[in-house]
Amino acid sequence: MFMMNATRHLDDEERIRRKSFLLMVPIFGVTATFWGFAYYLLDLKRSAAIPITYGVVSLLSYGLFAWNKNFNFFRATQLFIILFVSGLLHLSLGGFVSSGGVLLFTVISPLGALAFHNARAALRFFIGFIFLVVFVPLLEGYVFAKPEYPPEYLMRISFALNIAMVSTLVFVLMRYFVIETQNAKTELAQQHSELAVERDKSEKLLLNILPAAVATRLKDGTRVIADEFSTSGILFSDIVGFTSTSRALEPGILVENLNKIFSHIDGLATKHGLEKIKTIGDAYMVASGIPKAKENHLRSLAMFALELQRDIGSFSLNGKDPCQIRIGMHTGPVMAGVLGTNKFAYDIWGDAVNTASRM
Repeated sequence: MFMMNATRHLDDEERIRRKSFLLMVPIFGVTATFWGFAYYLLDLKRSAAIPITYGVVSLLSYGLFAWNKNFNFFRATQLFIILFVSGLLHLSLGGFVSSGGVLLFTVISPLGALAFHNARAALRFFIGFIFLVVFVPLLEGYVFAKPEYPPEYLMRISFALNIAMVSTLVFVLMRYFVIETQNAKTELAQQHSELAVERDKSEKLLLNILPAAVATRLKDGTRVIADEFSTSGILFSDIVGFTSTSRALEPGILVENLNKIFSHIDGLATKHGLEKIKTIGDAYMVASGIPKAKENHLRSLAMFALELQRDIGSFSLNGKDPCQIRIGMHTGPVMAGVLGTNKFAYDIWGDAVNTASRM
């Protein structure tokens, strides 16, 4: 169950990443197209062509992604284009100041890779970002011999808008990253809580099958559970006339009434510190002095037998006749252990057990 929850969480996280990235790309495309038309109106036609071309390429890459469903290629392409277009527009407009700091947009590429891909991809794009920041200014005047310088007022506006937009995008990406981290922690805490609940259920189920000391040994890795006790008390009991009475009863009524009897006997066994071994039909087997040695365990077994004999008359299998019980007891050395791998059970053997059953 834990693994299923973990897998579902990873699938949901990847789906959210894809959805967020697919939403981010059109925002970049619209922003770039806006600046392209602004440059065009100012007769900066070459510089206008760069962001407009980016918008067209983004639209085409969307179409390619819709066709081949290769999200990894789509994501890598978009992040690379952001680096390339920002550097090219920086050179076209004559430098950092005249371009209004358009080179700032390149930081979105490694941050986007970190938020929407993984740390290894983010490192590659960060290296590309450092390369552009260092080497693109060295190419000023070489790639475009005559840069297109925008008006001074547009430079100031560009600086303000570019800083605002880059800051907003960085904030959105970091906020997304933080929210995803918090969601992952919350999901992990929930999975741990569910795992603890399932572990408690398994623990209770195991303790219903095995004595606590034996269950602990199995959980610690002990493969073979086999113990010898020099003295132990064994008690067998069964209901008088059970076979003939059960033939006349509906299964539901029989099981319900028998369950009431055995539940009461379970309570008596717990009260006197005895170990329930098993039930077979209407027979109930219990032992004292195992799996841990205990003083006066035979007295506890005798008191259990007397109390059981006293209480059994208050129960009835058919709702009419009170139950009567037969009890056989004996004491002596026994061996105890866990048998099987499927539906394993804790059981005891020895002459004392055989004698008690015949009593």
